[in-house]
Amino acid sequence: MNPKMEQLRESLSKAIESTTNVAQGMGITYDDEILFKTFQYSPLLNVLDNKGRCIDVDTANVAFFKETPTNTASFINETENIPDFAVTAYEEVADRMKTIAEGISVSRMAQMGTDYADLLEREIQRAYFQVNSLIDETLLTGTGTTAAKNFKSVISATGVNTETASGAITEDLVDDMLSTIIDENGGHPDILVTDNFVAKQLKAIAAPYRRFNDKTDIGLGFRVSTYESPDGLEIPIVVDKNMPTASSGASHSLAVLDSSAIEVKFLMRPSLITDLPAQNLAYNQAVASYVTAMNIAPFKCGVISGITAPAPASAGGS
Repeated sequence: MNPKMEQLRESLSKAIESTTNVAQGMGITYDDEILFKTFQYSPLLNVLDNKGRCIDVDTANVAFFKETPTNTASFINETENIPDFAVTAYEEVADRMKTIAEGISVSRMAQMGTDYADLLEREIQRAYFQVNSLIDETLLTGTGTTAAKNFKSVISATGVNTETASGAITEDLVDDMLSTIIDENGGHPDILVTDNFVAKQLKAIAAPYRRFNDKTDIGLGFRVSTYESPDGLEIPIVVDKNMPTASSGASHSLAVLDSSAIEVKFLMRPSLITDLPAQNLAYNQAVASYVTAMNIAPFKCGVISGITAPAPASAGGS
């Protein structure tokens, strides 16, 4: 076995295997296709998982503690009283796991009569990709409403820093957002998430500074371009197809995230459920997950919206 492939297989096993909380279910068998496509279907979710921001819990009812900073450090004389301080405000927000499921049905004849393709395995893989992609999409676009049945997006939380580009993205605009978060709010963004439209503009900005090693590994061998933060960190530019655009489709957004502000909690990671009742001659199963997420420190994150194509160059001439 290729040593690199074995390393990829081991690193992904936690994300795909069933958790201990799954009743009458089974872990999904992960092959090379799942290994290499997981990031493509749900890049932000997998980057957060690699940074330790996806947490397995044992209860359907969970609590998040949203932070409001209040205290600062200061020098004092050796016998001076400790400066006045306030208790840091943590708002406890109760939440309940959200359920995601995709059904699978493959006739027994189709499964038994095919000796060159495992149709059931194909369906399981497709459903696994779909469930993970929906979690990823919800991190970026979820409304958290009763009608939607999902959780609220981590980039639309109250307190997230916002800017409007009203044109192409610029280096000054990105640097100003980063400086606000770093210098004023005490955050340290370590992920930029956007779509390919904006990523191409960011790469053009970074091109004059690009060195041979100006790419970083975000997991599973995926290397992406980076943007240099004012504090010296090379921030990976994660291209995610689930990044929202304006309703007209004419403008795009860039999310500037400090991963420490985001918590994704799983009661059950995407797993195969096999105990579905059936009255037909088919394999009726489902891939399902119980998950919720929240931005617990939105002041450490930002969103630049209203990004459009660069203005056309003037024709000039007499």
